[in-house]
Amino acid sequence: MYARDISKKIKSTLHTKAKRGEYLGSLDPYGYLRHPDDKHKLIVNEETAPIVRRMFEMCAAGMGAMSIATTLNNDGILSPKEYNRFRKHNPDTDGEFVRKGFWTRTYVQFMLKNEIYVGSMVQGRQYTPSHRSKKREPIPKL
Repeated sequence: MYARDISKKIKSTLHTKAKRGEYLGSLDPYGYLRHPDDKHKLIVNEETAPIVRRMFEMCAAGMGAMSIATTLNNDGILSPKEYNRFRKHNPDTDGEFVRKGFWTRTYVQFMLKNEIYVGSMVQGRQYTPSHRSKKREPIPKL
């Protein structure tokens, strides 16, 4: 009974925060940073925002996701995963930064389809029907 009650309270709290427009994700989307005063708000990352804008401009010009990924890799732009590694990198203890990952077609497609990049904070697309199960079910769009 206790686990069920706690589960309901946590779900209710997260649902309320999502309705208020607070960001609930664990990682910042590429092109955004957490607000220093309020961790549930996102602000534009001036370092990576031009890259995101460039991606959308290339898509609007008719380039496909694979072409966009290849262009970004050829220009030496760090992928989101590599950018996070670079931000946390300490040259004194870790040595020289070595790039390991690259832009992929699937991640470019994910970013181009993600509504957060057009200013819409879409959250709570799935739910867990029971506290006992880890299975997630989609919530239908209205």
